[in-house]
Amino acid sequence: MIPALHGREILLVDDVLTSGRTIHQVIRQLQRLGAGAVTVGVVAVTEAEAPGVR
Repeated sequence: MIPALHGREILLVDDVLTSGRTIHQVIRQLQRLGAGAVTVGVVAVTEAEAPGVR
C-alpha cells in the first residue's frame, strides 16, 4: 500500500479508449495500492469498441 493513495478518489483521463485493457489494469493496480474509488473519463472511443462501452 502507498499511504498517499490510501482511500483517495482517483480520476483517470484517457484520450482514446480502444480495448480498455490498459485502463482496467491501471484501475486494478491503483486499488491494490490502496486507492479508494477510481473514476475514468474518456474523450473518444474507437468504433470497434463503441457498442460495448457504456
